[in-house]
Amino acid sequence: MAPPLNVVYPTRYATVEYALYLKDGTLVDRGEFVYRHGFGHIHPKLEEALEGKRVGESVEVVLTPEEGFGEFKEELVREMPRADFKGMPLVPGKVLYMRDEMSGEVMAMTILEVRDDTVLVDFNHPLAGETVRYVLKVKDVGLRPPPGYVCDDKGCRKTDTGGCRTC
Repeated sequence: MAPPLNVVYPTRYATVEYALYLKDGTLVDRGEFVYRHGFGHIHPKLEEALEGKRVGESVEVVLTPEEGFGEFKEELVREMPRADFKGMPLVPGKVLYMRDEMSGEVMAMTILEVRDDTVLVDFNHPLAGETVRYVLKVKDVGLRPPPGYVCDDKGCRKTDTGGCRTC
């Protein structure tokens, strides 16, 4: 027998408020997301912690670098020719996105230093090497995604068309 409709349970859509903190308590990000429980659309530890939670309940999840954003890898800090950036404004700390020519995957890089002929960039995730803590609060649970969301095998995302066409 399935639990009440206000409980996070497989195949249900959950709206979750989150706050993401570094180990030292620094707030990194906050917001909300929608996902379909049991489909692997969010980190497995987050999904496991949310299972069985009721609307209004909160839970905290700590992710080590290995579980979360990966270890910091020095080999992902690279020097690139300035000409590769084709007149883009280059500011240390700015995150740029580029498409890998082989895989087509979009990669983020952070500009570390702008030199005369080269640019030092970091392809590590900005939170690589960090232990992080998520504070999650279940805002809503339903049998369908909330209005304004489209959900498919890749997850749930906001849409301008006002609703889900996949349910």
